[in-house]
Amino acid sequence: PDHPDHFLVGRVRVQVNQNSLAYAAVTLTATCEPWLYYEHEVRGTPAIKSATEWSLVRVYNNGRRVLAPTLIVEGTVRAAYYTNPTTGQALAMTLTTGKHKPLGFLLHPGLNFMAFQGTGSVEVVYREAVLR
Repeated sequence: PDHPDHFLVGRVRVQVNQNSLAYAAVTLTATCEPWLYYEHEVRGTPAIKSATEWSLVRVYNNGRRVLAPTLIVEGTVRAAYYTNPTTGQALAMTLTTGKHKPLGFLLHPGLNFMAFQGTGSVEVVYREAVLR
């Protein structure tokens, strides 16, 4: 079926069955991942309070796939991903200007928590996906 707001990732093979000046017939075969990716990336720019105070951010993954977000940083920012928000257990690191895909920063389906502090800005970018 058509999914106008999703796309598939995979390889397409084209086999020519018949080719003449008046007529052509081909067979297309696609081997794809089982995920339907949303057409648009989710982009969020959380506000950073200060260099000393953490800003807690709620990030919601509406898809069913665990994914690693890209953090686009301007300045120097300390980022934390809460692996267990009830106990306060977090993975934290300092990031400087550029694009980063930190290991361990995984967005599970549903609600996730991150925190930021520093001088600069950060943009959280990710693409949600569902099983087809």
